[in-house]
Amino acid sequence: MIRIGHYKFSAHRVRDLKVRWCCSSHMSKGCRACLYTYDDQIIKMNNDHSH
Repeated sequence: MIRIGHYKFSAHRVRDLKVRWCCSSHMSKGCRACLYTYDDQIIKMNNDHSH
């Protein structure tokens, strides 16, 4: 789990060293915020939450 500000992100898809993390409210509230890490470093981030 990754926490950024008041939001939590859970691992959604893992491929070798690259991981897609989605907001923990992705399923329940349809939030589309997500981020990608490669070797534990954030490489891309959409931090626009719908809640």
